[in-house]
Amino acid sequence: MPRCFPILTFCAAIVLTAGCSKSSNNSPTSPSGSSGGSTPIVTAHGSMSATIDGARWDAKAILTVIHSAGSITIGGSDVLLGPMTSVDLSFPDSVGSHPVASTGLSFADVMTSNAIAGGAVNTWSSAVGGSSGTITVTSSTASGAAGTFQLNLPGFEKTTGTKVITNGVFNVTF
Repeated sequence: MPRCFPILTFCAAIVLTAGCSKSSNNSPTSPSGSSGGSTPIVTAHGSMSATIDGARWDAKAILTVIHSAGSITIGGSDVLLGPMTSVDLSFPDSVGSHPVASTGLSFADVMTSNAIAGGAVNTWSSAVGGSSGTITVTSSTASGAAGTFQLNLPGFEKTTGTKVITNGVFNVTF
């Protein structure tokens, strides 16, 4: 993956948020259909959640789902406007465990930003040496994929520190 992938994915996420909306009744719903709480909003592309540095994170929208040439790329964001955290994953389209490292076929990043207030974009990425983790695909069909992820991502360029992502789960449709 090229080093510019995190920035390109982030830009795509910002552009795509303009077309995203909640369910028809404008109430957040969980995958089981219940309302409220910190459950992700059901989108046309599925769900994604994790624990990032010890805090629960739920994607409110899956903004990117690409299934092409034997790989899958997904990206989710916890809000559509204001301060946001997004998680992006790219991995081979095959059931099994895929190591995430700066030289591997699997890629991951976490970004934080307050684009509306002109805030800085901070990125932690597997493109940086010293990253580690695994994306495990538990199901992959012509219509979707599901799995788990655990990641340790160092800061990218001017971003410092490491993001520790545990308990990651995704279930997306193509």
